[in-house]
Amino acid sequence: MDALHNLVEFYNHLPLDSTYRVVAKGILENLDKMSNVTIYDVEELTSSSRTTVWRAVQKMGYRSFTEFRYALQAAVGQYTYYNRSLPAEFTGTDTGIVSAFAQQLRVSADAMENYFTQERLIALSELLYQAGRVSFYLPFRFPSVASMQINLSMTGKQTSCCMLLPDTMEDAQSLDENSLVWFSPVEVPSAMDMEPLFRLVQERGAGIILASDEHSRYARYADELLFDGMNLAENTRLTALEFGIYALSEVYRKRYIEKSL
Repeated sequence: MDALHNLVEFYNHLPLDSTYRVVAKGILENLDKMSNVTIYDVEELTSSSRTTVWRAVQKMGYRSFTEFRYALQAAVGQYTYYNRSLPAEFTGTDTGIVSAFAQQLRVSADAMENYFTQERLIALSELLYQAGRVSFYLPFRFPSVASMQINLSMTGKQTSCCMLLPDTMEDAQSLDENSLVWFSPVEVPSAMDMEPLFRLVQERGAGIILASDEHSRYARYADELLFDGMNLAENTRLTALEFGIYALSEVYRKRYIEKSL
């Protein structure tokens, strides 16, 4: 994910009384001032210690405050281009916006039906059932994944879901050949490089399901490409994925939980 999404996820991830949440909140409320700030400026702006600011940056996956500032500057500077839910030509009127999203839903429904066929859902459910552990590395929280994790737990599987890069790297350290990882990376130019994470998962011997197509820069790591041959816009793909996981969760429950009750 890019620095803005990373920052928002970090903020939402933290308890209300966290000192790191204060840092994230202060930055989010002052994005217009972030282009040339130093760690000392953020320290003063958020009434936090320099150590707290530095640790917050580390927890988001950056090696230095300067790296974080440049990433945030790039994300903010490219906001109107890369962080659109719709292309600019559809946003001239409210009617155009609604119609465009409705069309995206129709395309998502077609993509879901074309990929998540009964045969593929059964094959994916078997992959999940054969794994001893299933981890989800996602850009943000999917409600469908929570449903899937409950079903996995009901069948004795270890399962985890991580959004922030340091958390995923830590989780990946404990993977093995009996593990399966479900990736859904955001691949805009300003997004964080996830290559080290993919390499680590591969080195640990875990299987990789990649919710993308053959054009993904991470496609060579995938044992299973969920949308191979489908050139889908980001929103369309994520919507198809959300409901595809719901469908997979239902198939998994019927095959491996209801039969045992």
